[in-house]
Amino acid sequence: MRKLKSLVCGSKFGQFYIDAISKMKECVEFIGIFSNGSERSRLCAEKYNVNLYTSIDKIPEDIDIVFIAVRTGVMGGDGSELALKFLSKGIHVFIEQPIHIDEMKKCVKCSIEKGVFFHVANFYKYMDTVHKYIECSKGLLRKNEILSIECACANQVIYSLLDNILRIFREKARFSIENFWIQNQDFFIASGSINDIPLSIKVYNSVNTVDSDSYCYYLQQINIYTSEGMLFMVDVNGPIIWKPQFRAAHDLFIKKGDELDQKIFDSKMYWYESESELSYKDIFCKKWIDAIKKEIKEFIDNIYFEKMTEYRRKIQSEIVIPSIWGLITQKIGYPRLYQNANHAVDLNNYVLDFFEEKNTFLNDSLEIKKTANNIDFYLEPDITYGYVEEAKHIMNIACLESISYKLYEATGEKENISITEIVSCLKVADSNMHILQRWLNALSENGYIECNAGKIKWKKKNTSICEKDNWKIVSDKWVGKLSGEHVINYYLKHIEKMEALLSGEMNAALLLFPEGTIELANCFYRENLMEKYLAYCIEKILSFAIEHTKKDKIRILELGAGTGATTDRILKVLENSTKKIAYIYSDITKYFLNFAAQKYQGKEELEYKVINIDSNLSDQGIAEESVDIVIAAGMMNNAVNTDYSMRQIICSLVHGGIALIAEPVGENYELMLSQSFMMSRPTDAREVCNETFLKMEEWKEVFWGCGISERELVVVPSDTSPLAPLNQKLFIIRKE
Repeated sequence: MRKLKSLVCGSKFGQFYIDAISKMKECVEFIGIFSNGSERSRLCAEKYNVNLYTSIDKIPEDIDIVFIAVRTGVMGGDGSELALKFLSKGIHVFIEQPIHIDEMKKCVKCSIEKGVFFHVANFYKYMDTVHKYIECSKGLLRKNEILSIECACANQVIYSLLDNILRIFREKARFSIENFWIQNQDFFIASGSINDIPLSIKVYNSVNTVDSDSYCYYLQQINIYTSEGMLFMVDVNGPIIWKPQFRAAHDLFIKKGDELDQKIFDSKMYWYESESELSYKDIFCKKWIDAIKKEIKEFIDNIYFEKMTEYRRKIQSEIVIPSIWGLITQKIGYPRLYQNANHAVDLNNYVLDFFEEKNTFLNDSLEIKKTANNIDFYLEPDITYGYVEEAKHIMNIACLESISYKLYEATGEKENISITEIVSCLKVADSNMHILQRWLNALSENGYIECNAGKIKWKKKNTSICEKDNWKIVSDKWVGKLSGEHVINYYLKHIEKMEALLSGEMNAALLLFPEGTIELANCFYRENLMEKYLAYCIEKILSFAIEHTKKDKIRILELGAGTGATTDRILKVLENSTKKIAYIYSDITKYFLNFAAQKYQGKEELEYKVINIDSNLSDQGIAEESVDIVIAAGMMNNAVNTDYSMRQIICSLVHGGIALIAEPVGENYELMLSQSFMMSRPTDAREVCNETFLKMEEWKEVFWGCGISERELVVVPSDTSPLAPLNQKLFIIRKE
C-alpha cells in the first residue's frame, strides 16, 4: 500500500498531529504544514524538515489527507471553511472538534458527494483509560445495570465527552437534555437522559485569558451508578475506580464464617491505572501522541479498505453530537474570562509531598522512643536512685522548715493565728496570695501546721539554727553532685527575702539577674545535673530527628530561649548537619533577644522574635503547620493556660513534627521558693488545685486534649532512673 501524502493545518494543537504523523512513516508521507506563518509553525517546519505553506494556492494538488487543527467556524476560526475547500477537491479531511451541526452536515454531504472521508477527531476515546472505561461500561449496559450517569468536563471538551458517552451506547443513543442551572460563576449543570437513563453533565465554564487551553480542573470525568456500586473515571488520564456499594455487616461478631454473607466480605474497591505517577509531560508526549496515532490509523484504514458504507452509517449517528453540543453551549453561554497564570503557592508540590510524606517531618514514633530510652547520659557511680531520693527529701525538709520558721517568726511566733493575720503581718500582695496558700497547703500536708476554720496552729517549731543546719546538709548532699553552690545560695537568698517577695516589694527577677547580669542564670545550666540531663536529651533527640527526616529544609522554633543555654547545645548539633536550618530564637522580652543577637553574631540561620505563648502564634508570625521542631525548656509552667498554649504549639507543627517540652512535674519546693514568684497566675488545672506545677496525669490530659495519642508521647527520665526523684521530665511529642 502506498503512503498517503498528508498536510497539517495549524501548529498550536496541530503540533500533536505533526509529531504523531512524523512517527507513522510506514503509512503516511508528511509533506508540510499550512498556517498563517507564525514563529511556532516555522519552528515546527524546521524541526520536522517539511514545507511551510502560508497560502492555500501553494499547496500541492496531490495531497491525500489534510489534518485540520484550526478552530472551526462556530469557534471563530476558518477550520470548517478549510475542510469544505479540501473536501471539494477530493481530499480526505480529519478535523479537530468541536464543529457546529450545520457545518458538519455540509462537510458530510460534500464528503459523500466526492467519495472521501470526513472525520471529527476525538483522540480521548483511544487513550487506554477511556477505552477501558467505555468497554467496561458497555458490559454494564448489556447487563441492564446502568442506573444513572454523572459527568463533568471542561467547556473545551464537551464535544468529545458526548462522543465518549455515545460510544458506550454504540450507534443507538437517544440524547435528551432538558434542564440547565448555574451552580456558581464557574460551574454549569445540564441534565436529561440518554436512552432513558438519567444523565447529568457538570461543565467548568471558565477560561483563562492568558492560555484558553489550560487551567481547567479536569478534562472529563464519568461516574456510572449501578445496583451494586459505581464505576468512576477520574479523568481521561485515569485512574478508573470501581467502588462497591457499602454493605453493613450486622452479624459480623456473632455468626460463624460460613453463616455470613460472603458477598459483603469479598466486595472490594478496585483501582485501575495504566501507568501510575505520570507527569503531564509524559501524558502529552506519549499518551496523547499514541492515542492520536491510533485514531489516525483507524481513519487511514477506512481509506485503504474503502469502508464508505460503514462510514456513512457511522457518520449519521454522530450527527447527534454537534446537535447536543450546540444546545448545551447555547444554554451555558460564553465562559467566564479570568486571568490567573501565576500561582503564589505551589499546591501541586505541597499535595505530592504530603502523600509521599515529604511534608511529614518524622514518619514513625517508634524510633524516637528507642532513641529516647537509650540515651547514654553519664552519671557518677554514687549517683544512684537512693542517693538522689535522699537528697531530694533533704531539700524538701530544708525548704519546708525554712518557710515554716519564716512565717512563724514574721507573725510574732504566735502558736495560733488566722490566715488573715498572716496576710496582714506579711503584707502579702494580692498577686501573691496564691503562693502563700500553696505554702500553707504544703506545710499542712507535711505536718508542720494544722488548719481549721481559717485558723492555723503550729505543730512543728523551728529555729534559725535548725534552718542553717538543714541547708548545710543540703549543701553537702547537692553541691558537686546534683547542683552547684551558686544555685543553693540562690534558694537561700529567696528565704532571706521571703517577706519582701510575698509583699511584692522585691522583684524576684532581680535575684536571678542581679544588676542585669545573666551569670547566675547560666549557673543553673552549668551546675544543675537535671538541667544538664534534659539539655543532653534534647540534643540527642534533635540530632536523631534531623538525621532521619526526609526533609532538606527544617524549621525550628525555640520558645522561651532566655539566656540560650539550650540553644548552645542545639547549635552544636546543627553545625554538623547538611540540612538547611531556619532557627527561630524567641522569648517574651527583647532583653534576651538583644543579648542573643550579640552572643550568636554571624549565625545566619537564627531569626530573633518576640513571642508570647499566651497569645495566638499565627498572629505572631508562626503559621499553622509551619514548624518542624518546637523546643520549650522550662517555660511552659509560665503559661497562663497550659492547655491553650500547648494547642498553639501542636497547631504550629507540621505532620510528623516534634515538640520537646522540659518541665517540672508535681510540686518542687525549691522552685516554689524561687521560680513561682516569676510565674503568671494560671487559669488551668493549677488554679483549680492551687499548685505551682502540673502533675504527670495533668500533663497527659493536656496532651490528650491536643489530639496527641499515647503512642506519640515519650517521657524521660523513666520512673526507675536515678534522676526520677528530682521530678523533672522531658516530654517528647510527635504530631501525627
